[in-house]
Amino acid sequence: MKKLAFLLSILFILALFAGCEGSTTTTPTDSQPSETGTSAPTETAQTPEPTEDASPYNLAAGKYEVNDRGFPLANYEYELPLSTTDEVFTFWTTCYSPEAITEDNFGDMPYQSALREKTGVNIEYMIISSDMMRENLSMIIASDDLPDLMSNVYYYFAGPITSGIEDGYFANLYDYKEYIPNYLYQVTRYESDPDVFDLLFYNDTTILSFTLGTEEPMPATGYCARADWLRDLGLTPEAIVTYDDIHEMLTRFKIDIGSQGPMGIFSMVEISSGTFACGYNTAATLNQAGLPLPRVVDGVPQFTLTQEDDRYLMQLLTDWHAEGLIDPNWNSYALTVDMNAALTTNVIGYMSFNPSELKDLEINTSDPDCEWVALTRPLMQEGQQLHFLQYGENSSMAVGGGIGGCVISARCQNIPLLATWCDYGYSVEGSLFISWGVEGITWEYDENGNRLLTDFALNNPDGISTPWLLLVYAMNPFTDPGIQHHLRTYAYPGGEKLVNFMRDTWIIKGYDKAYDWPRSLKFSAEQTTEINSHAADIGTYMAENWLAFVDGSKPMSEWDSYVQGLKEFGLSRCEEIYTEAYNTFLEKVESRG
Repeated sequence: MKKLAFLLSILFILALFAGCEGSTTTTPTDSQPSETGTSAPTETAQTPEPTEDASPYNLAAGKYEVNDRGFPLANYEYELPLSTTDEVFTFWTTCYSPEAITEDNFGDMPYQSALREKTGVNIEYMIISSDMMRENLSMIIASDDLPDLMSNVYYYFAGPITSGIEDGYFANLYDYKEYIPNYLYQVTRYESDPDVFDLLFYNDTTILSFTLGTEEPMPATGYCARADWLRDLGLTPEAIVTYDDIHEMLTRFKIDIGSQGPMGIFSMVEISSGTFACGYNTAATLNQAGLPLPRVVDGVPQFTLTQEDDRYLMQLLTDWHAEGLIDPNWNSYALTVDMNAALTTNVIGYMSFNPSELKDLEINTSDPDCEWVALTRPLMQEGQQLHFLQYGENSSMAVGGGIGGCVISARCQNIPLLATWCDYGYSVEGSLFISWGVEGITWEYDENGNRLLTDFALNNPDGISTPWLLLVYAMNPFTDPGIQHHLRTYAYPGGEKLVNFMRDTWIIKGYDKAYDWPRSLKFSAEQTTEINSHAADIGTYMAENWLAFVDGSKPMSEWDSYVQGLKEFGLSRCEEIYTEAYNTFLEKVESRG
């Protein structure tokens, strides 16, 4: 359960807030705002001169062209292998699907072996249980014996991440930027997005880590309804647009279908923020460990779960719960897997999913006619413009979000080679290989030259579902550096329908991002310390009070006192800090011209 909780939490950071929009964690990590904008890495402002020497390495330095800001003009394709020296690097990471490991040594699994053969780089994987990584990191730092490559240190490092560089634990990748052209090319590739530079760079002369990239980003989750029930009732998915439409649908699911609680929500209400609350241009996600999600309305930062929009949304949920339209066991559902019984026995007919979950769900439901279909984001009225936590046609969510977050130890004996190995995953050929795994095992070409998943991947003999299997038989996007081709999961006959849920149904055409909090905004160490001093108490208070409104155990007449209590716990001061940081961010953006 712990592995699922961690994995899904970071999945939704990528998907909806950072990425990923939908984060349930908003307490900032320590960071300093950049002093300037997208400045050129000065040492590489000139195009490097290619060199020819008898070397056991195929590194990129000096072999590619840069623009006038010092960033690569194009993707760089590596000559393989990267090395013939048989050097070994240690990689501190975790595995969320240990049941899929069939070899004694994780590095001997098919994908890991093939990656070693391709690159010539030997990786010794140190697989740590996800719930032990914080403790284990503290131990290895205390012993001064850091592995060469470390995944998701952001989540576990005790202290400001920059102190890890300052104290000599982690390498500043900026010092090795000539070896990572594909990673830096993302600044050129997405030059129209001002956030990308600040997501990849901590400041003008610091790169903390390799963070995950996503090819063709799109919303990962959204509400779906039982298509077979809609047909039985003479309804169409296209007709379910507004909250009133949803209310009528749920009422008929209850009365005509016999569902006792047809809407599924989670114990934090929205596990993926903005999938249901979007029509109110807010989020309905409780973060018990910290602050609610911020938004910016008419230039003023404010926290969700505290505004008048949030009051109106909560009144709707309270009313629907009182009418028996929400599954009464909602407070016991931390994850989708927790509501399997209600889903497979035809209790819930309206629920938020990642499309990859639907194939197995339709097979395992007791009703053989079970079929799920995506519905559009709920609106208050038809034609409404959404402003918060959505994806537009040209989403800027392809870069950043902190997922992966691989740092290199400052003690690593060959940082240029290890940085090159990481950068390979951001190349065109490299990203395809790490995303799909080994041809003939997890994928193959069809007669039209399209990649399709194999029967082994789709119908694994050990019963491991495709998304979980690919975390071992290809890159793990939650721990590994590189660009993921996430649509690999849907590469089978019928999978295109599920892709269209994300690409067509949940993408908002003309989305303006008007209320979105800047993804690249950074807080100072002092701001972070003060925010964190309030965050835990605020999260606990909201868990005890905000959730109580849903089922009516706390009447809506107490909403104002609930908000006042938040202010007394320090939310007003946090809002002031967020405003200060936001104004600093705007000044920085304006200075770029």
